[in-house]
Amino acid sequence: MKPLNIQLWVGKRSANAGGGIYVYDVEMESTKPNAIYLFDTYRNTMQQFGRLNLREAFETIKNTDLQISVIKQYVAWITTSGEEFANIHNIDTTSSNYKEHVQRLVEQCQNLKNPTYTVRQRSTICHSCHAAINNQSGIECKKCHWIVCPHCGACGCGFTRDDW
Repeated sequence: MKPLNIQLWVGKRSANAGGGIYVYDVEMESTKPNAIYLFDTYRNTMQQFGRLNLREAFETIKNTDLQISVIKQYVAWITTSGEEFANIHNIDTTSSNYKEHVQRLVEQCQNLKNPTYTVRQRSTICHSCHAAINNQSGIECKKCHWIVCPHCGACGCGFTRDDW
């Protein structure tokens, strides 16, 4: 389920490819033929990737709360830093399409429900990528109630002791 009816994709990079949660926005498309920009939620900036075999290194995040949280983070970034980034990387920000796109993102983001955050402070280590995580910077999965890793997107759904 996509929380926004626009061309944004939220996904996670496999742990063996470095982990992380990213957003793809077609309006921030690279002018370089073999490159693509993805918003890196951990670094809170755009990162350039080579297009070759990129799809194999990522998978779509299906957790709606995590999608919403990540999209809100991206919308905050694009409204404050997106135009500067686009100008540096020769992405046309003067077109009405770009300006309408950012405005549409802001409006639709305001209509999204807030993710379900927990009040109790918890810290642990991600079972998938072994990064230190806490619920102050992430959210809990509604199904398993584990902290969703902001680095790789893992939670406790489907976890077995053999995974550790």
